[in-house]
Amino acid sequence: MKLFIPNMGCKGCQTKIEEALNKENLKAKVVLKKKLVIFKDDSLESQVRKALDSIGYTAA
Repeated sequence: MKLFIPNMGCKGCQTKIEEALNKENLKAKVVLKKKLVIFKDDSLESQVRKALDSIGYTAA
């Protein structure tokens, strides 16, 4: 599953997102150049979105 994060624009954003996902024990890859969060288990989508929302990022 891939989620596009339109307002992720710098390495600091990437780090903030990675930390929020790690805090929730969510395994995902954050790709800054493509503005994506990639994770394998589709059932985690709502948890990933919630973690992103909690730090001010919205997935498109």
